[in-house]
Amino acid sequence: MTHRMGTCGRDVPLETQFLLVEADGSASQEASSSTVYTVFLPLLEGQFRAALQGNDKDEIEICLESGDKTVQTKQGLHAVYMHAGANPFEVISQAVKYAVLVNSPPSFLDWFGWCTWDAFYTDVTAEGVDQGLRSLSEGGAPPRFIIIDDGWQQIGAEARDQTAAVVQEGAQ
Repeated sequence: MTHRMGTCGRDVPLETQFLLVEADGSASQEASSSTVYTVFLPLLEGQFRAALQGNDKDEIEICLESGDKTVQTKQGLHAVYMHAGANPFEVISQAVKYAVLVNSPPSFLDWFGWCTWDAFYTDVTAEGVDQGLRSLSEGGAPPRFIIIDDGWQQIGAEARDQTAAVVQEGAQ
């Protein structure tokens, strides 16, 4: 994930896992203006995971996916948590507390893991991964899990020409 900024619904990319909206909280132009922050946090619900995305009508859509074409639904009761307030840090904190309350975090979150992205970016090799794992273990921090990430996740069905891609500061 990487941060994005925008001014309308169409600026919200596919697979958005966290959205913080800053808005003018006044009901009319004459009223004194105060800023309201609203967090939208997609959740797990049963066999489904939620994500946000914008559309051409500047709307925010909720996408529910199971990862299995035979497991489908047209509704979700607790797909996205929303919390609003004047303090962005407080609304974020409340959203995270709620997510932990309704979705028990998996036990592996208590383990130390290693993602290859920051070490290798798109140049992941078996030798590099082996060397990284040995280095971490010899340094007294053996990872209990590993994420092998070369940065080429596709979220659309279209083919991608990887030869023309540019990596900038780890953002794709």
